[in-house]
Amino acid sequence: VESMEWEELRSEFREKYAVLEDKIFTSVSEPRRLAGRTIDGSTIAGLLDTYCASIASKDGGLATQLSQLPTQRQMVVRLAGERAVQQAVAAYRATLHEALPTLPVDQAQLAAAHLQAHTEALGVFRREAMLDSEADIDSDNLPFFEAFNKQVAEWSVQATPLELGTGGSSEAASASSSSAASMPAISCAELRTLVGGHLRTVWDANLKLSTERCQAELDRLFAAVLSRRDAGEFGSVDELRAELRRLQCAYADSAQASGPAKQPLGHRFFAEHTSLEPSLLAVSLSRRDLTSQVEAAKQEMLEAMRSALSSQQSSHDKQLDDLVCWQHVGHCRC
Repeated sequence: VESMEWEELRSEFREKYAVLEDKIFTSVSEPRRLAGRTIDGSTIAGLLDTYCASIASKDGGLATQLSQLPTQRQMVVRLAGERAVQQAVAAYRATLHEALPTLPVDQAQLAAAHLQAHTEALGVFRREAMLDSEADIDSDNLPFFEAFNKQVAEWSVQATPLELGTGGSSEAASASSSSAASMPAISCAELRTLVGGHLRTVWDANLKLSTERCQAELDRLFAAVLSRRDAGEFGSVDELRAELRRLQCAYADSAQASGPAKQPLGHRFFAEHTSLEPSLLAVSLSRRDLTSQVEAAKQEMLEAMRSALSSQQSSHDKQLDDLVCWQHVGHCRC
C-alpha cells in the first residue's frame, strides 16, 4: 500500500480514509487543558524534561522504582505462596476437627491430632507452593512457610539451663599452675510455650470445657456427702474418710470428668476436703456429744429436783395431817 499512488487506491478506501483523517484533525484541533492550563508545545517539552530527569535520578527516581518491582518469577512465587498458606491452614483446621469432633480430650490425644493435622497440612502447602515433597523449603518460600506455621501454632522458645559441669579435662586442670577454677559448662534445653495460632485456640477451649465439666462432676458427687453430713448420718470421722475415698474412686472412673483439668482439679479438690471435712465432722461430733451430755445432766437435775419437791410435799402433807389430828384430840378433851 505504501508504494501505491493515491489515485491507485480504491475509491471506497479513499472515502473512508478522508473521513478518518477529518475526524483525527477535528479531535486534535481543539487545545487540550490539564489542571486548568492549556497544553501547548512548551508545556509538553517541560513534561518531557521532568519525565527524563525522573528516570535519570539515582535516588528514589522512576528507574529505582521500576528496578524494585517484582519480577514475573517473584510474582508467581508470591501468588503460589499466599495460596499455599491459605489452603494449608484450611486443611489443618479440617483435619484437626475431624480427628477431634468433640471436646474435651486429653493433652496427649490433642498433641497427636495436632501432629497428624500439621503433617497433612504441610503436604498441602508443598503441593500449592509447587515444591517437591522431600525438598527443603527454599528462601523464596520460607516467609510463607513461617506464616503457615505461625497461623497453625505459634511457639515462644526460651533456653533453660539443665545442669552445670566443669569444663576442661583433668589433665589440663592438673597441669595448670593457676588456682582459679575452670569455667563451668552449661547444658541448655529449649522450653517451648504455645502462645498463638489455631492450636492455642483449641487448646484453651479444651482446657476451659474440661475444667467446667470436672468441677460440675465434683460438685454433683460431693453434694451427697454434704447432705449426709448435714443430716448427721456420719457417726465417726473414719466413716466420713471412707466415704471420701469412695467418692474419689467414683470421680476417677467418671466419664463426665475428662480432659487436661481432671487430674489437677481432682487432686486439689480432694486434698482440700480430705483434711477439712473430717476436722469439721470431728468438731460437729464433739459438739453433738457435749450437747447430749448437757441434756442428760439437765434431765438428771430436773429429776432430782422433782424428787426433792415430791419428798418435801409428802413431808408437808404429813405435818398437816399430824397438826389436824392434834387439834382434834385437844378439842375432844375440852
